[in-house]
Amino acid sequence: MDVLVVDDEELVRSSVCEYLESVGYDLIAASSGQHALELAQQIGPSIQAVISDVEMPDLSGPAMWEHLKLLIPSQCRILFISGSGNVPEQFPGLPGDLLSKPFSMRELEEKAGLMINPAEQ
Repeated sequence: MDVLVVDDEELVRSSVCEYLESVGYDLIAASSGQHALELAQQIGPSIQAVISDVEMPDLSGPAMWEHLKLLIPSQCRILFISGSGNVPEQFPGLPGDLLSKPFSMRELEEKAGLMINPAEQ
């Protein structure tokens, strides 16, 4: 099962990918919202979940998600991650769950599991 991880910060992106790969997920990494859209045009049907930073320079996570939804399976869900405390005010109606940085890898694994296996909620 492919999980698309989108974050413009290399350290965050690589840490998330390394951990989730270690617990059995297949990861695809994108360094920006635009990069994620380019990857989805090629492999969209295989993407089962998305983990994305909210605030990125070229395209915010929520804006990317609006475009991405047209390229991936309809049951695909998104988890946003952010180090900014004002996400709800800046992005009202965020179309997914939010995990605030810093977060533990266990918290990330739990959220990813709930996105991919929603019956466990």
